[in-house]
Amino acid sequence: MASLIESIVSLEAQANQVVEQARLEAKRLEAEAEAQIAENRKTVAGAVERRVEECRAQTEARVAEELAAAERAHEAARAKLQSLPADKVKAQVRVILDRLQAGLGGGA
Repeated sequence: MASLIESIVSLEAQANQVVEQARLEAKRLEAEAEAQIAENRKTVAGAVERRVEECRAQTEARVAEELAAAERAHEAARAKLQSLPADKVKAQVRVILDRLQAGLGGGA
């Protein structure tokens, strides 16, 4: 009977040892998983940051191109206006003023 009790106690001790080893392994796996999750988050954050920076650079380049095009168009229009002879500009201003005065006088 004593040997049966000793066997049971021995089996309990072995079972406790197996359970303890399983707990240690679970803790190790949990730490490993947390480290992998942290590494994955870092990788994803880096990829997102690079993508945002690429988008920002592309947008800034596009805006710079559009601004340069608008400036060129403005300069072209300005040059065209400046190339008009002064007497033609004065004549057009006179035509506009005459029409405005005629419109004001006709409605009174």
